[in-house]
Amino acid sequence: MTTELYVYYKVAPAQARAIKAVLQAWPQVRLLRRAGEPETWMEIHTGPDAEASVQALAALLAPHITGPRHVERFEPVVLTAP
Repeated sequence: MTTELYVYYKVAPAQARAIKAVLQAWPQVRLLRRAGEPETWMEIHTGPDAEASVQALAALLAPHITGPRHVERFEPVVLTAP
């Protein structure tokens, strides 16, 4: 089963451009922001390299985000009976 990783964190408006520049080099990562709260951003990582991309981006983005990165892992639910 493929695990999906959801990573969210706070972004100061002055850092948004720098973060976008870093993430442009990671087209496999989806980037969202919370509706009504534009300073909360979320990355969605999928596929076999998801863990590695989360860790690599943590190091690259650390100087640009406010506070910690929160990582949550989700797995698919099998809908067919065993």
